[in-house]
Amino acid sequence: MSAVIELLEGVLLTGSRTAVVFLELAGGMIVLVGALAGLRLLLRPHQPNPVKVRLALAQSLKLALEFYLAAEILKTVALRSLEDFSITGLIIGLRIIMTVLIHWEERHDRQELASGQVSNPFER
Repeated sequence: MSAVIELLEGVLLTGSRTAVVFLELAGGMIVLVGALAGLRLLLRPHQPNPVKVRLALAQSLKLALEFYLAAEILKTVALRSLEDFSITGLIIGLRIIMTVLIHWEERHDRQELASGQVSNPFER
């Protein structure tokens, strides 16, 4: 019975580590695609709108942070000590704070865009 439990534990650890790698890779790809989309918006031939660029970047960063947060939660499966758990908890807390701040900035940018009071630093 002990061998079966060890085998299942090994499968769980290997599966969670594999999922963590894929989730972190997906988060990185989302950041890259979002940055390229923001650059494309910035380099348009007509007047670029910095608020739309910030919104595009904020949306991709928010989505990528969700993938990274899922990876951190899966990492808790392999934790063995209280110190590891506290470090992972701090990382999760920081990522949640970053997500909230990005959401707040995105909401502010949407209100600025809706009101038509967009200050364009590229017009000078």
